[in-house]
Amino acid sequence: MIALKVDEVSFFGDGRWVLEGVGFELEEGDYLGLMGANGCGKSTLLKLIAGLLLPHKGAIEVFGNDPRSCGAALGYVPQETSFNSSFPIMAIDVVKMGFLGQKVGKQAAHDEAVKALETVGAEHLARRLIGALSGGERQRVFIARALIGGVKLLLLDEPTASIDAAGQRAISALLLKLKQKLTIVCVSHDRLLLGGADRILQIDQLADQLAPKDENG
Repeated sequence: MIALKVDEVSFFGDGRWVLEGVGFELEEGDYLGLMGANGCGKSTLLKLIAGLLLPHKGAIEVFGNDPRSCGAALGYVPQETSFNSSFPIMAIDVVKMGFLGQKVGKQAAHDEAVKALETVGAEHLARRLIGALSGGERQRVFIARALIGGVKLLLLDEPTASIDAAGQRAISALLLKLKQKLTIVCVSHDRLLLGGADRILQIDQLADQLAPKDENG
């Protein structure tokens, strides 16, 4: 089944065409890495797929539907997740925020939040304050939040930015685990992080085709 179809998509912003004629398809279960120079449109493309922006030309389909109508089937972890580190909120409550706009019972929400934390190997962080966690631990919590509600397509924008080497390795291993169940699109400058990707799209070099993953890393 086609999980994601990007059909000749172009986007205009800040007085220029940020993306022009980008097109590709992903099968369900694929893991795609997006690479390219700063400002080439990687994050913009991810926001278009998430339905946060609309293309000026072309179209995007997620499981055959407009991204804006995909609801819980689409999970998105932005590059910079703003939060007040001094606000006394526990990690499990941050994960439960993934239910925003959904009608879910209190116990069901708790159980699924615990399951999401277990999936990302962070169940031991459930009762810790989000502001007391390391960068890598927080990122796991944010990924868990994005998994809430039956996600099928997971979008991540630079998930290892500002994380130490150990945290980067942990996130890389986590994505390899998640690719067994989900379709993943990950923006990163780190080719090591994308080592488990099935394919890599170099946005600033290949606008209309997927490049095979470099077997030499």
